[in-house]
Amino acid sequence: SQWIDLLMKQTMLTDDENNFEVDVTLIELIDNNRRILQAKINPSTIEDFVGILVNQELHEKYVKLLNALTICDGEAMVMNQTEISKIIFENEANWKRLIFPVGFGAANKLLIKVYDEEIELSTFKAKSTQMDDRRIYDYFIQFVNLLANLCRDRNYVAIEPLMTIYKLEVCFQIISNGDFEPELRTCFCRLILNLY
Repeated sequence: SQWIDLLMKQTMLTDDENNFEVDVTLIELIDNNRRILQAKINPSTIEDFVGILVNQELHEKYVKLLNALTICDGEAMVMNQTEISKIIFENEANWKRLIFPVGFGAANKLLIKVYDEEIELSTFKAKSTQMDDRRIYDYFIQFVNLLANLCRDRNYVAIEPLMTIYKLEVCFQIISNGDFEPELRTCFCRLILNLY
């Protein structure tokens, strides 16, 4: 754990052009390591990691890192979970940047607000593949998984705002529609279990 600080700094400073996969190493060290999660991760570190998501290109690797901070051995890390939730949900600009709302549109089609427009959820993966090599779609899947983890153990800092963003009927429609990709249905299944 003597190198954790260096790995965290390196992860924050890299992007796709100079990525040495330090984030993968950091996630492996942090994931299910209660000692590191309690001793080395503080509110300032969490704020830095969320800040990367807010200020740089949205990327799943940073979401995976935040996910590793929220759960340890199947249990919620309440302090980290609450801190991440506060940073995301208490600042409207943050959640509007990070969360892509899904709701019903005309003819009860599910629409997702992404790319500064509303598109049909059923076309999101194809559009993301065409526009950004699936980067935004993969980010969305990981971020919904993060939201599910933030709701674990009835964390109302996350639950209350999310109940208005991802309504039960919308989540149920995604889960029950076999036309959606399995990874999309799976992450919304996790969300519905922890959110409702």
